[in-house]
Amino acid sequence: MKFEERIIDSVRDALERRPSDLGAWERFVKRVGRQRTTRYAVTALVGAAAVAAAIVFVPRLGNDRNVTPIETPSLTSMPSTTPSPTATPASVPDEIVAIATEGTSNADDRIVVVSTATGNVVRVLAEAKPDAGPHTPSFAPELSLSPDGSTVYFVRMGEHFGCDEQIVSVPFAGGSEHVVVQGHAPALSPDGRYLAYSGKGLEPNCQQNPLVVRDLTNGEERRWTWASEHPDDPYQGGGAFGLAWAPDSRHLAFYRNDGDPHWVTSVLDTSQGETLLDARLVGSQDEGWWAPRYLRDGTLALLHTVESIHSNPGGRQRVIQVDPSNGNVLSLLAPPAAGVSDLAVDGSGTFLVYVSMEGVFRVEDGEAIRVTTGAYQAVAW
Repeated sequence: MKFEERIIDSVRDALERRPSDLGAWERFVKRVGRQRTTRYAVTALVGAAAVAAAIVFVPRLGNDRNVTPIETPSLTSMPSTTPSPTATPASVPDEIVAIATEGTSNADDRIVVVSTATGNVVRVLAEAKPDAGPHTPSFAPELSLSPDGSTVYFVRMGEHFGCDEQIVSVPFAGGSEHVVVQGHAPALSPDGRYLAYSGKGLEPNCQQNPLVVRDLTNGEERRWTWASEHPDDPYQGGGAFGLAWAPDSRHLAFYRNDGDPHWVTSVLDTSQGETLLDARLVGSQDEGWWAPRYLRDGTLALLHTVESIHSNPGGRQRVIQVDPSNGNVLSLLAPPAAGVSDLAVDGSGTFLVYVSMEGVFRVEDGEAIRVTTGAYQAVAW
């Protein structure tokens, strides 16, 4: 192996901080956790490699140092009459809920309500358990808000990835926690009838997590499991992440790992199908599209990775608008930013917000407007 290749591998391994055989669920949680790690460690790591990298690589970099989006349909091909999802604002919601990263330890994480007017934390809804270890996440980076805005759903992590997570609810106004079900990735349908989530996986490693839709009116559940010629394929483990209901409370968007660093988005018709492989893929498998959120017109807003953590510590993501029926990119909603970890749309499907290790940002007319500073992992609005 060449000297420069060894340098690349050593820096990459240090930034990734994970063995190569982790399942998709573990990679999902650790992907967000890495953003916390790189925030404090990347300066030292890059500094250690800077001299060698400068000598060996600088002559070869050239224009490769520029941020170049992964190939997508042209953004300029959209009709000029297509309205922006924020073109007819009503009123910006007063508060959002987010997972706040307070320090270098997972034991410091909290779920908080933040004012969009002042950027201040209004109240704390949940805190890490007292016995939480410094390296084991207390919360999965997933949040959901009930359609009426009264209840927040989040995920408390257990000791074993994919095996003992619990979906927990807490009143948005503050109050006692209630364990809802074992699983992760909760999402409430717009009509308030269905709870979708990724259930407990198969033993012994809790991979192959089913996608579950529970009818809250009668408690009945329907499940979609993974079906593959290679059931032990780690890229199909961990189930579905970032679940998002369409306005019709029938179609469900989600993303899954398709081989690092690719996270692909699909749409499932919950009235039919038997496996998660029946879901319709949105876009190319090489796009790195994730965190889908439906807008009021039925299109999807999602994060598009333009630089992965392999090429840039923390990564860089932009927010795009996509037609879920054909995967065409309709518009660029927000320019690339570093370390974006989650995207949310308010109940009306109008207002966008995203979070990163740099703060909470409201998306308006193609610009990202900072709501508050601080490090955040997930958001619901």
